[in-house]
Amino acid sequence: MRKKIKKALTFCYSKSKDCVEIIFQSPASNQLRLQREQAGRFGSYVQLKRYQKHIRKVALRVFLAIVFLFIGILIGPAIFTPEKSAEIFIPSGRGDILISNVSKSQASVIFKTLDSANQNKPLATSALVEVFTDEGLSELVKKTEPHDFAVTHIIPIEGLEEGKIYYLKISASESKDMEKSKEVSSWGGKEPIAVYATGDVIPTCLASGSAGVKDPALSQSETVPMGAEDPAVEITTPVQDGESEIFMVSSSDEIEKPETLRVLGVANENYLHGREKVQTIISWETNLPGTSVLVFREEREGDEKEVRISEEKVKKHAAVLTTLKPGTVYYFKVKSEDGKGAEAVSSEYSLRTPHPKDTVLEMVGNNFKALVRQIGL
Repeated sequence: MRKKIKKALTFCYSKSKDCVEIIFQSPASNQLRLQREQAGRFGSYVQLKRYQKHIRKVALRVFLAIVFLFIGILIGPAIFTPEKSAEIFIPSGRGDILISNVSKSQASVIFKTLDSANQNKPLATSALVEVFTDEGLSELVKKTEPHDFAVTHIIPIEGLEEGKIYYLKISASESKDMEKSKEVSSWGGKEPIAVYATGDVIPTCLASGSAGVKDPALSQSETVPMGAEDPAVEITTPVQDGESEIFMVSSSDEIEKPETLRVLGVANENYLHGREKVQTIISWETNLPGTSVLVFREEREGDEKEVRISEEKVKKHAAVLTTLKPGTVYYFKVKSEDGKGAEAVSSEYSLRTPHPKDTVLEMVGNNFKALVRQIGL
């Protein structure tokens, strides 16, 4: 077997070498070739010239075909405008997916869709929400109709039963029939997206659960003297007026409650430098001067990293990260602490860093594949 392969390679090499020599051979070399072969393959000089001309034509056609193919790969997509498939990304932090208008029988889910293959630009998709009664998402009780194409989706859920916790799964797709959809069912890849159908009072046992609801003690009112809960209100001695008792109440506008530290807004921007270097800028503002702290984690690893950006008390904050990996989802939240030790923490947000840039060979290969798909080969 090895001898046959070696023999075939030797034959191909000799034939290729012979063709190259004939293509670039001069008339004087042709004469020497005829004398050397002693008219073994070519009976005359005319036969040799014809063969040389034929070989040159074939070589020129092959060369032109390669040149035109290379040109077509490079500029073909610019002419035919190949269809580029988007990569749907649904930011899934607690600050990205919001549950609003919650009542005893309905709620609304708010989220947005981006194209992570195109620098996280807004992407209009069709979306729906599936409602389950168990955290394992096996008992489906409701499924909304596909929402019209939009970037920011506000999908109402109706027909909920008061006093129950429902778990949600969000799906988004570029097609109306929801083919190749992207699904999200948890906040930050950890806590399930849940909603508690309620009106006013929420049980305490659910306050620390995945529904993220408040303590009922905060919603139940007790009988307290008027003005006792507000130091700015002063109650004077009651004045008798016939059978009724009138309280003289006065308030002082000069006494104000101290303003608490709050995070007002969070934004992030991503830039790709070179092929695999990502620069991420996260900025936020606070209503009062405070320190700057950033907490982030990678989606897969899950270990939080806290970076103290600055101890200086300012209202406008910014953190610049250059160690993030390209094409990766991260979750982050920001912290600030004022001079009194009060701390404000934002909701958790998500970001996806840009994909690595393609090399020249990868660009040529992708353009060729796109051109082949476009012309239907």
